[in-house]
Amino acid sequence: FRPSSQFLFGGGRIYAEWGVKLPSLSDATNTFTVYIGFQDASFGSPVDSIHFEYSHGVNSGAWQIKTTSNSTATTTNTATTVDTSWHRYSVEIDAAASSVTFYIDGVSVGTNTTNIPTGTGRETSVGFQILKSAGTTTRYIYVDYFSMYQKLTTSR
Repeated sequence: FRPSSQFLFGGGRIYAEWGVKLPSLSDATNTFTVYIGFQDASFGSPVDSIHFEYSHGVNSGAWQIKTTSNSTATTTNTATTVDTSWHRYSVEIDAAASSVTFYIDGVSVGTNTTNIPTGTGRETSVGFQILKSAGTTTRYIYVDYFSMYQKLTTSR
């Protein structure tokens, strides 16, 4: 999902949350990568993003958290193994966009402070996708809700 790039970070604190379920997991037969967060790509790896990422063959099937600016990524491995239950995935971006804290079910799984997309040309949109790399069986990502709050640094 990506209607157009519309969020430019650094203009105020942002808290965003997604309710997501993966009904099946990536495996050697049907391999895919899941992205949940803010991204500029509607298909493929994002150039600019703040997102959760998963594929079974990376980080032992646990979530990674990523910030990517102009194709340069900061990747942090979490210890949270992906499963097929509903979960809340949240990001908290500080007002200056100098720090992003990632949460799963309200528990912090890490903070990134580098390669956060800011500045003209680094806009993103709300995004979630499955990018399949092997297999023919259709795979899905269920998104129950999305919520976002921004406290602007400068009132409009």
